[in-house]
Amino acid sequence: MALDNLKAEATRIGIKQQQFADLLQMSLGNINLKINGKVDFTNTEMRLIRSVFFPNLSIDYLFADDGDTVLSKDEEAHANIPSREEAVR
Repeated sequence: MALDNLKAEATRIGIKQQQFADLLQMSLGNINLKINGKVDFTNTEMRLIRSVFFPNLSIDYLFADDGDTVLSKDEEAHANIPSREEAVR
């Protein structure tokens, strides 16, 4: 899975890959490799993207590459998925 949360959140608020590339001062090709999971983001890059574009979301959520990420209640609501309590009912 290639950073589906980051892609979905960017789409949700209209952020284009070029905006990520501009922020990180890299080519569109390089940002595409990172967003598609072929090259890892650095910790500094992740923190910068989060602070500029997604201050209310966690780095763990945004940059998750599998379904094992534990979401906060706000992130669960934002992602429109049932909470653990609701899923058990």
